[in-house]
Amino acid sequence: MPARVDVARRVLAAAAWLLAVAVLAQIVLAGRGVFVGPDEWARHRAFVHAFEWLSPLVVVLAYVGRATRAAKWLAWATVVLLFLEYATAGTTSSLGHRGLAALHPAIAAVMLWTAIELARRARGPGAPRA
Repeated sequence: MPARVDVARRVLAAAAWLLAVAVLAQIVLAGRGVFVGPDEWARHRAFVHAFEWLSPLVVVLAYVGRATRAAKWLAWATVVLLFLEYATAGTTSSLGHRGLAALHPAIAAVMLWTAIELARRARGPGAPRA
């Protein structure tokens, strides 16, 4: 395997783990907004901009690293889920769309699982697991 592919797979795994940690932190920040106070929502809204770039990055790395088809699908899923997070976050103030807003935390949970699964599969079949 070319060195470029090996490096891309390693960076993909690291980026996916970083994305998982960031999503988990975002879930904690949302919990603080609910249980500590409304001032905490500003941190939740601002923090997403610190890691949102990881989603498109993992897609590129999945292709450069010649990742498995499953890993590529998972990488694309992070982009779709991030889009859905933005779409459902903006519905909280619209009457009649609060049901969609309720999907926001569920989508975050799916995104956390997706990032973890991508990190696990990033190195390819037969690769040593950390």
